Amino acid sequence: MDTTLKVTTQGVRFHNQLYRSDALKALVGQCVKLQFDGAAMDRALVILSDSVIEVRLWESGNPSTVDSLPTTAVDRSANWPLKPRASY
Repeated sequence: MDTTLKVTTQGVRFHNQLYRSDALKALVGQCVKLQFDGAAMDRALVILSDSVIEVRLWESGNPSTVDSLPTTAVDRSANWPLKPRASY
């Protein structure tokens, strides 16, 4: 199964599950192809042109679907891994 998704500062979200890798920081804000690697869907490959990045399902402490997640390439200064932002 392949699908096209936008990379956020937290990773790539598919069916309310988050797939992450430190290497995704360079692709924030870009649309990538997500290709699953294995029936368990705990691993996947992020594909953008000639780049292929292995990502894994982030299970412990998954953030909820947060409306305030930055979805543009402008917010590249966020720490990785991210924690939910506190509202003031």
